[in-house]
Amino acid sequence: MPDEIEFKLPDARLEDYTWILFDEHMPVAASPLIGNHFGAGRPPSEEFPPRSLQINGLTYMRQDMVPSPTPAAGGELPSSVDEMRRWRDEWQPQVDKVIEALANFDPSSVAPGVWEQTLDEQRNEYWRVFLGVHRSAVFPAHAVSGRFQQAYVDRFGEDRRDDALALLQGVPNASTARAAIMWELSRIARAHPEVAEALDKGLEIPPTPGGQVFSQELQKLQDRFGSSSEGFVEDRPNWREDPSLQLAAVRAYARIEDGRGPMDLERQHRERREQLEREIRELAPHDTQAADLLRLLPIAQEHLPNLEDHNYYTDQCLTAASRARWLAIGRYLVAQGLLDAADDVFYLHRPELIDVLESKATPDKALLAERRAQLEAVRAVAPPPVLGKPPAPSEEPLPAGLHASELRVLRGVAASPGSYRGRARVIDSIEEASTLQEGDVLVCRATTPAWTPFFGIIAALVTNGGGALSHAAIVAREFGIPAVIGTINGSVMIRDGATVTVDGSNGIVLVED
Repeated sequence: MPDEIEFKLPDARLEDYTWILFDEHMPVAASPLIGNHFGAGRPPSEEFPPRSLQINGLTYMRQDMVPSPTPAAGGELPSSVDEMRRWRDEWQPQVDKVIEALANFDPSSVAPGVWEQTLDEQRNEYWRVFLGVHRSAVFPAHAVSGRFQQAYVDRFGEDRRDDALALLQGVPNASTARAAIMWELSRIARAHPEVAEALDKGLEIPPTPGGQVFSQELQKLQDRFGSSSEGFVEDRPNWREDPSLQLAAVRAYARIEDGRGPMDLERQHRERREQLEREIRELAPHDTQAADLLRLLPIAQEHLPNLEDHNYYTDQCLTAASRARWLAIGRYLVAQGLLDAADDVFYLHRPELIDVLESKATPDKALLAERRAQLEAVRAVAPPPVLGKPPAPSEEPLPAGLHASELRVLRGVAASPGSYRGRARVIDSIEEASTLQEGDVLVCRATTPAWTPFFGIIAALVTNGGGALSHAAIVAREFGIPAVIGTINGSVMIRDGATVTVDGSNGIVLVED
C-alpha cells in the first residue's frame, strides 16, 4: 500500500550528509527497465559518499553536488547566432536518425546471441546524440545567458536584473508554440458549445461542423507535438497515445477570456524587449559597455529557443521513440507467450530482459505484477524532498517590513518577478494538473515541458527544484507569472489550499495557515 512506502538511505553513514531530491528532469519514479536514466552507461562509482543515490526509482543528489541555480558564465562563449544554432544542423539530423531507428525497431530482425550487443549499441547511440545536443545547445546557451545578465547588471545596476531577463523573453520556441495551438483549440471550443460540453463531460467530440474543425486542429497538434511526455518516463503514454492531458488544458483555457492567450503574452514580452533593446542601441555609440551588450544580446536571445526546442525535439521525441522500441519488444515477447502485456517489459531489469530474449524463458509474472504495484505505490506518495541531514537555514535578512514571526517564510530563487497572493494547489503529478483553476498558485516538486500549457492557467509558481535558468523559471517569465524556484521543500511546507504570497522579485513565499 502507498502508506507503506519508505524512503531510507541504504547506509547509516549517509545520514551525515544532506540528500536533495533531484527530479527536475525525471519527475516520477523510474520503472525497473529504465532505472537510473541519467546514470546509464556510467561505470559504478566506489567513492564515498557517492554523488547520487537511487531510492525507490528516484534520484537524490548529495547537496554539494546539486547543480548551481545560476549556471557559471565563465569560459569560452559562442561568438555568433550561427554558432548558437549550429546544433540544429549538426546534431538534430543525427537525433532524428536515432529516433527513426528506435521508433521502427523490429525485434524479429535481431539474431540469437546478439541482444545485449544490440541494446548496448542503441543505448550508446541514444546517449551520444543526447549529450551532443546538450553540449552544443544547452550548456552554451546557459553560459551566454548568464554572461549577458551579469554584464547588464554591471552596466545598469542590480535593481534592473529583471530587465536583463526581459531582454531574453518573447522569442518564439516549441513550448509556447504548442501552448498557442492549444489556445486556438480553446477558442474553437468557446465558439461551439457542443464542443465545450463534450470536453467538460469527457465525451467524444461530436461530428458537427464545429466538432470537425476542432478535430482537424487537434490532429495538427498531435502531428507536431504528439511526442510530448513527462520527462523521461518511458513507461507512460505520450500525448499521441493519450490526448487526455492536452484536452484538459484546452478545457481550462476555454474558460479564459480572449486576449489573454500565449501569443498575447509573447507579444507583450516582445514589445517590452524591443523597448529595452532601443535603450541599449541608443547608448551603444558612446558607451563601451552598452556596445558590448548589443553584440552579446542576439546570441543570448537564442537561450530560450535552444532550451525549449531541444527539450521537445530531442528529449521528448527521443523518449517517445525509445518507448516505441520497448513496446515493440514487449509485443514480440507477448507473441511468444513470454509476457501477458507489452508494457510488462518495463518491469524487467535490463539483464533480465536480455536473458528472456535469449533464453526464451518465461519470467516470473507474479514478480512483474509485484514490481508494477510497487511502482504505482511509490508514484502515489510524495517523496521527501530531503533525506539525511537537514539543510542549514538561510541566514539572509528578510526584506524590510517583513518579520518571520508573522508568517511562515520559504526562500528560493527569484525566478520571475512580481507578487501574487492566492490559493496554493500542491500538485504531485501532471495528471492532477487538470484540476487547476485560473488564479491558482501551482506548488510542485518540478515541472517539465509537458506542464507548459498549464502555465497559462495559474497565476504564480513555486517549485522545490530548479534555478533562474531552469525550464520552470523561463516559462514562468514567458507567461508573465511570479515564480519562486528551488525552495527545496515547498511542496511539503505548503498545505494544499493554503493562502500564499509568491514574491518572485525577492525569491520569498509567505505562507498563511
